[in-house]
Amino acid sequence: MSDVSQGPGWWQASDGRWYPPQSVPPAAPVAPPPPAPGPPPQWGAPPAGPPKKANRGCLIALAIVGALVVLGGIAATVLIVVVGREVDDRVDDDGGITSFSDNDENPPADDVTLGDCGPAEGTRFMRATVDVRNHSSEASNYLITVAFESEDGGRQLATSTTGVNALGADQTTTSEVNSFQEAPGGQEFSCRVTQVERFAA
Repeated sequence: MSDVSQGPGWWQASDGRWYPPQSVPPAAPVAPPPPAPGPPPQWGAPPAGPPKKANRGCLIALAIVGALVVLGGIAATVLIVVVGREVDDRVDDDGGITSFSDNDENPPADDVTLGDCGPAEGTRFMRATVDVRNHSSEASNYLITVAFESEDGGRQLATSTTGVNALGADQTTTSEVNSFQEAPGGQEFSCRVTQVERFAA
């Protein structure tokens, strides 16, 4: 090291001094080349990632809906059986007349009796009359269904419904039930009250 060069090979450092040739500092490391550019962007569907977990929420909801459907079907079946048994019991108690009323003291079927049964004059339509007496304690409306059947009762030919409105307690009336059909082949037929519904007027 010297303040002036001592000959060939001496070199001057950043501190302004001269150094002999054998003290040349090692060359600075060469910087690595910049990384190569990546592949150009792809258009279309994104690259597939790891498989997604199944959506447990949807599966649970579907299982719950399925269970509710099954339970609803079971409940509907039970309801149909129970209602069918109740209707059968009422048919047995009321001589074959059905009703959705649960009034056992004054059942609607007891308020209606069949009157005339035969072809209507001039038309030959199957026709019947029903006599109605309101045994309840208040004015009532009635819906009465009559079946027109073969004379032996083995075949139903037609049905028809009549209504009675605001019949007072213990009042009576007569209503006509007309099938608006002739008996097939002009055969003899019979009439039967099949259903009576009574509602408060």
